[in-house]
Amino acid sequence: MADARADIFARLRSSLDAGGPVDTRRAAVASRIAAPPRIGLLGRVSNVDLVATFKDRAGELGVSISHVVSAAEIGDAVADYLRSRNLPQVVRTSPELADVAWPSSLTVSSGGTDGDDPVGVALARAGVAETGTVVMASGAASPTKLNYLPESHIVVLAAANIVASYEQGLDIARGDTGDLPPRTINWISGPSRTADIEQTILVGVHGPKRIHVVIVDHLP
Repeated sequence: MADARADIFARLRSSLDAGGPVDTRRAAVASRIAAPPRIGLLGRVSNVDLVATFKDRAGELGVSISHVVSAAEIGDAVADYLRSRNLPQVVRTSPELADVAWPSSLTVSSGGTDGDDPVGVALARAGVAETGTVVMASGAASPTKLNYLPESHIVVLAAANIVASYEQGLDIARGDTGDLPPRTINWISGPSRTADIEQTILVGVHGPKRIHVVIVDHLP
């Protein structure tokens, strides 16, 4: 068995043209992991309005946007969005949004979902301006199911956490506290869609039909 395993890896090395001493190649890999290159295109351009660019890119993906100044306005922004779309005024929020001042017009509960909640509201770790993508990280206070099971997904995003590239978004999602990174990091670019059936675009087959982002200028 050991000889067969060695033969398989030898063939892989040969096909990949992985020549040179093993220690040298291991050092190169370790160096790349420690300091990964930043390859985002937008990150190379100066004087870019990241918030405006994020809005444009997200809008191209079918994402609607609200932009408020403070956390005190989040609840009203969510209620206004639901009212404008004639959607249920019933929301399930992630526990990390427990301090939001929700208006009395909304019926609010907190925690994970089993799929019977029409609207999920969650906090994004970051937004990527290049692609209009929101970055969601799992955790006890941020149940991943809220991102996918409700038909309407509302995302709260701090303007300060809108960055140029995926690499920068990943840095924020991982955090800088020295703790273990989140078990799951989800990159969400617009509502769920597929063209598997006769090349016809269908929305909401594998996830939310609607995504709305509430950008907050000053989020504690």
